[in-house]
Amino acid sequence: MPRFSPLKTAVRWAIFNSFYHLLSRRGIPYLRVRYEDFAREPRRVTEQIIRFAGLVPKLDQVFLSEDKFLVTVLTVPWLWRYRYFGVSDARDHQVVSG
Repeated sequence: MPRFSPLKTAVRWAIFNSFYHLLSRRGIPYLRVRYEDFAREPRRVTEQIIRFAGLVPKLDQVFLSEDKFLVTVLTVPWLWRYRYFGVSDARDHQVVSG
C-alpha cells in the first residue's frame, strides 16, 4: 500500500472532496460515509448505505445462524491466529520502557 506525505494526503483529500461536491451540485446523488461515523455506529451507517442504494435494510437477516456457523468453520485458522476466541495475549498490549 503506498504511503503519501502529509502534503500529498491533504491535497488528495481536498481534490476528492471538491470533486464529490461538484457532482452533488450537478444533481448526481452520492453518499458521504465518514470512517469515524462507520466505526462509531456501523449498523446505522450500513443501513444508510443500503437505503441510499434503493434497497430495504434487513440487517438481522444478513447472516442466518447456518451462515454464521459456516463462516466460522471456514475461517477458524485465522480466528485462532488473531485471537478471536477470547484468548488474551499480554504481548499484544506490551509497553516497553527503556
